[in-house]
Amino acid sequence: MNSAMRLSAVCLIFLAPIARVFAQSPVIELAGVKNAASYAPVIAPQMLVSIFGHDFSNLTFTSTANPLPTQLNGTTITFNGVAAPILYLSPTQINAQVPSALQGSLTADVVVTTVKGASNTVTVTVSDGKAMGIFTQAGAGCGRLPPSTSTTTAASA
Repeated sequence: MNSAMRLSAVCLIFLAPIARVFAQSPVIELAGVKNAASYAPVIAPQMLVSIFGHDFSNLTFTSTANPLPTQLNGTTITFNGVAAPILYLSPTQINAQVPSALQGSLTADVVVTTVKGASNTVTVTVSDGKAMGIFTQAGAGCGRLPPSTSTTTAASA
């Protein structure tokens, strides 16, 4: 065996496991699709969701485009086959908007697709618009309004 063939064999033996690590298809955690504000496992059309798993991307990206793109760094998310707008993409989390086409659906099959392949399918419950979540400053779901915010009460209306 000449030295070039020997070097090729050594490279294959040592580099093949490393290549597999970097060539993983994405995986969505079993209960990894959640309301982005409350982390409840129920979603609704047009709401923001967080999807948790791994191998979604090699880097972190935030979209500033208007309208939001349905592909970011080669990654797409589909709900019942409909592409979703993506706000945030990292190796372990995606924030996206549920497509309005899910209106009237009882469930949605969620799939993340990257240049490395498609993820497992996770089925989530779709609410008829009652899957509320409120983003708050402290992330606890409650809190005071800032002093500059005015409110109208029944007495002053």
